[in-house]
Amino acid sequence: MIFPFDNNINRSDDANISTNYNNNNNITLSCNNDVNNITASTHTTNVSEQFGKKKIIETIRKKGNFIYNTDPSVNTGQLIVCRRPSKESRKTVQHFTCCANCKGWFTKNNIRHHFKQCTNILKGDRNVQILGRAVMGRIHECASETVRKFLFPVLREDNITRSIRYDKLLITYANKLCIKYTHQQQDMIRVRLRLLGRFLIAVKEYNPKVTEFFDIYDPSVYDDCLKVVNKIANFNYITKKYSVPTIASNIGTYLKHVGSLLITECTKTSNKEKQESTENFLKIKQEDYRKMKTTKIEPIKIKTIT
Repeated sequence: MIFPFDNNINRSDDANISTNYNNNNNITLSCNNDVNNITASTHTTNVSEQFGKKKIIETIRKKGNFIYNTDPSVNTGQLIVCRRPSKESRKTVQHFTCCANCKGWFTKNNIRHHFKQCTNILKGDRNVQILGRAVMGRIHECASETVRKFLFPVLREDNITRSIRYDKLLITYANKLCIKYTHQQQDMIRVRLRLLGRFLIAVKEYNPKVTEFFDIYDPSVYDDCLKVVNKIANFNYITKKYSVPTIASNIGTYLKHVGSLLITECTKTSNKEKQESTENFLKIKQEDYRKMKTTKIEPIKIKTIT
């Protein structure tokens, strides 16, 4: 798969961008200027380059707008799309995606029809959106090429994915997993990341001080983490058992793996305070999970009445 734009750069987070209903301006590809009439701009600003054909002007417009929409150093908080939505439609940034071929921005409902006209290739709606997400590259700048182009574009675009794609610690963890496992095992990596994303979202609800996965590794946050595990794995306080014990067990395992990675990163950066905090967190977790394995993590047996 060939991507005409460099994806190994920092991309704008769509959480900081809103849909533009009124502004009809576009961004010039050569100088990143905001202009109302891009055709006139090419004649006045770049006299030597006489772009007369409609197709060429359209290509310049889409590529310039693509840079504006994805480059945080240029973007001012607005999303420029090919067809502006009406205010009544209440479209947000999450309703739009990028065409992998022409770099124009269209609604997710219409992108499949546009892609067919744009490339003369018929693809399913899911495949078209995966290609678009790969080109947009909305992920932390520390992500490896494998994570950026192949692992994350396949993930469903929802709150769980949005909570982890700019999380430096989880993206670093994803980089390590992609090195360790083969391409055929990437679905397993995605399942791990989504479970950790669910865990992170739930911890944020219990503790507003937690903004990223890095903040979880603090002994003062451990009790909130335990509440989240009990909630996600459906712990029954009467029977003292989990209805989904594998989730509780997996979260404990993944917390240990990510914690070990964080300790390594703290050693590299000489962050002794966070390293000690992470080690203490893992000690508490290890002791608690040892007890849970013998008393709690058992499936609930459902009796069938005949």
